Amino acid sequence: MVEAPARALATKLLWRSTDRADDAVQEALIKIFARAHQYEAGRDALTWALSIVAWECRTLRRRADRSRESSVGALPEQPDGAPSPETVTIDRDLWAAVESTFGALSLADRATIEAAWSGEVATATFRKRLERALGRLRGAWRATHGA
Repeated sequence: MVEAPARALATKLLWRSTDRADDAVQEALIKIFARAHQYEAGRDALTWALSIVAWECRTLRRRADRSRESSVGALPEQPDGAPSPETVTIDRDLWAAVESTFGALSLADRATIEAAWSGEVATATFRKRLERALGRLRGAWRATHGA
């Protein structure tokens, strides 16, 4: 009794695909029988069943959309673990941003950061100078590129 209206609804909701409609109706009928104990006797049974069919059609359409997105948008694998062109471009742009921000610092600040990078022995005065230089570097980065 439910199968004919359910199949008609599913066919309309699933772009007139009878195969997909059959799948949706089958899944919906399984859920209807599994949830029969939740049905309230005062409600219309056909409306309750068709709402489950509609929900199942929505689920199948979303699943199909997701699978289409993942298969179309997937990039081919890089041979031998080489970075993708996208990764190379991102790295290049990031390093260009770092170099431009670092170049905007004073000579003293750049020398302090370079000395810390090379592992120079850190005295209390040097650590304070480094803290201030890194603070100015962060400020310049935020001013140029945001947080």
